[in-house]
Amino acid sequence: MGLIRHFIALLIVLLVCGCCDVKPDKETNQVAGDAMASNNPGLCENLNLSFRKHQCYEQVASGLRNSTICNAITDPSTLDKCKYTVGIQANSFSACLEISDDQMKALCIAEVAGNRADSLASGAGETWDKINSLFTGQTSPCESLGDSTKRDNCYRYAAVNTNRSSNCGSITDRDKRVDCYAVVAYSRNNEGACHEQENAADRDKCLYTIAFATDKPSYCFNIESSFFKEKCYRRAGVNITIIDGQVYYL
Repeated sequence: MGLIRHFIALLIVLLVCGCCDVKPDKETNQVAGDAMASNNPGLCENLNLSFRKHQCYEQVASGLRNSTICNAITDPSTLDKCKYTVGIQANSFSACLEISDDQMKALCIAEVAGNRADSLASGAGETWDKINSLFTGQTSPCESLGDSTKRDNCYRYAAVNTNRSSNCGSITDRDKRVDCYAVVAYSRNNEGACHEQENAADRDKCLYTIAFATDKPSYCFNIESSFFKEKCYRRAGVNITIIDGQVYYL
């Protein structure tokens, strides 16, 4: 009798809390797989118990990278989790914006920004106008990321797409930080971002980078290190020598 009561109590918990932390069973995984293969999320309705249906819809939405499939989930927390998963899988800011919980929404947006760090040339893309303010205020969703690499990538992405080099200053990895300032300087066609760095070697590296990227030897002029200044000019095709800090054209 006690065992039956325990089973009934467990069943009630599952029905109330949705999928909770219970892993999908074999049948749920099979139905989700069939639903994805046939592009028919409605197959999830063939499962008994709401939490199993929710698990199925979450798998299908994630697999097909379609956040609208999540809308079949009636449990609010599971619905948000589904949107979050799709947002990360699809690198979609728009899916993140559908999340009702503000903290989870911000984390989702930060994760996507961190994953998009290498796609800088394409700009921020869809829905950026709706989240731009999150990266230009006093605090940034990037700070919510626990992984330092993703956090640095998030700040780099934000810096370039908001054209605010101040985001670069929050990057912990030195090489990525210098690169961030250089990318912003390049996008502005202005070396000012390079000079925002306190360390002279970092400023020199930034100026050297944008001189090469833009093929403009004029950026070499403000490099403090004579060695790198000469190297910068020569790499840009300008034959010079430096004696006692003075540049002599050959």
